[in-house]
Amino acid sequence: QISSLIWLTPSFILFSGMIVCSLILVSCSSSLSMCWLGLELNTLGFIPFILKDNSKGLSESSVKYFLTQAFASSILLLGILSASNSLGSWAESMNLFVLLALFVKLGVAPFHGWVPSMAEPLHWWVLFMLLTVQKVNPLIIFLSQTWMLKFMFIGVCFSVLVGGIGGICEVRLRKILVFSSISHMGWVLATLFMSTSLIVLYFVSYSLLLAAVVAVICKLNLQHLVQMSSSNLSVGWGAAVFTNLLSLGGLPPFFGFLPKWMVLEMLVLEGLYLLVIFMIFLSLLVLYYYLRMAFSSFILKKMNWTFEEVLYLGTCSTSLSLFSLGGLTVSFLF
Repeated sequence: QISSLIWLTPSFILFSGMIVCSLILVSCSSSLSMCWLGLELNTLGFIPFILKDNSKGLSESSVKYFLTQAFASSILLLGILSASNSLGSWAESMNLFVLLALFVKLGVAPFHGWVPSMAEPLHWWVLFMLLTVQKVNPLIIFLSQTWMLKFMFIGVCFSVLVGGIGGICEVRLRKILVFSSISHMGWVLATLFMSTSLIVLYFVSYSLLLAAVVAVICKLNLQHLVQMSSSNLSVGWGAAVFTNLLSLGGLPPFFGFLPKWMVLEMLVLEGLYLLVIFMIFLSLLVLYYYLRMAFSSFILKKMNWTFEEVLYLGTCSTSLSLFSLGGLTVSFLF
């Protein structure tokens, strides 16, 4: 139950405070050494959330997460120390270790393998933290280190490719959201070429839409794609799931289309036409498995509606999904 996860126990306050302090530390740091310290504090604060419930699967996930983060932290520290004591081209080579470590911590392709493997036994809200909160610190470091931008194309191309292809054959909802997150991280990395406000807009929009989807999935205790068509969703909840899934997939006119459209517009202005075509094509694959989830949850199980259900649909979907449907109106303002 979600209530068991958010009890304001002393341990919850302690570890949540560690994560918040790590975000503040990384945001206010001008040196990579202090950023490394913030990343370590973040890792130590997140592991207890993974181990909230005692089970073998969660223990394995916590070990995978710890070993991956420890490996990335070792590479990051090696790169920081070597680059600070080197000159010229050797220092630039050592900077690549920093980039590699941040890619591993962020979970972007081709260094994404640890994320799907540890995501399956996690509580839904812990998974939400993994896909959103845990990615903030590496993104802040990317923003502060402008020399890394020329290497962002690697992460962008691989992430949208793996995120688009990886989720097509998946039937487990957690892994579908994980591969979708990898694809979205490719779009977030693409925004690093643009303004900071666009990065914040995209990441916050994705986080809010993902939270809306996770809230319904957690409430209904869904695990597989097949369960979405057999669950007892009311018309109002079904409409909310339907619109939020399509918005998360970036289908116009839903709200999730707005940040993607703004990213594509900025990339076109930069003359990156091949990258735009590549990202559009692979985003269609992500939209495909979101359409599959949306139709399973709403359309396929409600083929014969009564007048009362149609009326209820209109009121509930409007109130519950106003945020998602606002994309069409806002898009005309930009």
